[in-house]
Amino acid sequence: MIKCLILIAVAALVITSAGCGIKSNTPEDIPALRVRAEQGDAEAQCNLGKCYWNGTGLIADKNEAIRWFRKAAEQGHARSQYDLGICYRDNASGNTDKEEAVRWFRKAAEQGYADAQCNLGDCYLHGFGVTTNEIDAITWFRKAAENGNARARCALGVCFDVGLGVNADKSAAFNLFRESAEQGYAPAQGRIGMDYALGRGVIEDRAEASKWLHMAAEQGDAYAQAFLSSCRPGHGIIEDKVEAYKWLLLAGASELSIPHTGLEDRRIFAEQLTSAEIEKATAQAKALQARWHPDKRR
Repeated sequence: MIKCLILIAVAALVITSAGCGIKSNTPEDIPALRVRAEQGDAEAQCNLGKCYWNGTGLIADKNEAIRWFRKAAEQGHARSQYDLGICYRDNASGNTDKEEAVRWFRKAAEQGYADAQCNLGDCYLHGFGVTTNEIDAITWFRKAAENGNARARCALGVCFDVGLGVNADKSAAFNLFRESAEQGYAPAQGRIGMDYALGRGVIEDRAEASKWLHMAAEQGDAYAQAFLSSCRPGHGIIEDKVEAYKWLLLAGASELSIPHTGLEDRRIFAEQLTSAEIEKATAQAKALQARWHPDKRR
């Protein structure tokens, strides 16, 4: 099971590295922001777009968000160009337009905007709106990584790990995963946690494995949660079966189809626990879920 999880997690790091969407902005006085935006201030236009996108201080309206992003993007505002690319990539405009997404990502990337550089690398890696080109993917991942982008460092680590567009280099891969993990990127934290647990490319170290796996799992990384649920209690990575069952519940509740985390697997695991232990694990899992997905009505 553990080897299977490693292989699936590696693939998922490549597939899901597109990640990052439109980030929320700090609320400010909306009328004053609108005045500046209408006067042509690109930064204000971008921030007003984010307010419409996230429903910050006004009613959420994706079309209005896109309108303001476009105004700023057409003035050369890199973050708005990136945001507009996200809109086209994620169907926010009513239809996915891969070529438009790539066009705006490229404009922002060429200005050195790291998230856009990483997304452009993803596009080349997966053939999204462009012809698949692993060399170009590596080029843009490198640029983003050099600009400090944790997601790009993780994606570049995957490429070195499996030899995508570069010669496979496990040591370089681990160093990139480590850099990304130290920036707080959960998939990279989970990956190096698994490496430490298995002695994969590094000396086996259960204390380090536990540290990194728990960091990732507590941020909601389902692969780290599934890995933790598969560890033997009392061997330096997890405490007991209650903790293992908590992680199994959380991994099974994710939107990902991870082997050995389905309803039947959870039922079989639960047979090893008392009712009180099941209740305790369930309560702990719900508490973590509430932390990740707070009630939006607040």
